[in-house]
Amino acid sequence: MSLRVYNTAGQLVKVLASGRYKPGAYTSVWNGTDAKGRRLANGVYFYALDNGVNRISRKVVLAD
Repeated sequence: MSLRVYNTAGQLVKVLASGRYKPGAYTSVWNGTDAKGRRLANGVYFYALDNGVNRISRKVVLAD
């Protein structure tokens, strides 16, 4: 399972979760930073949840 955040150019900006997880409900919070901890610009980003069989992608707007 992986949960990743991408910019509008399709570039990976942060991996929020990756690995094997037992079935269940989980929560993840993205604080608007990239993989190096730098604050990203306000704008549109996309997150993708991939379990190896299915991939769900949604838009998110980062705003202060």
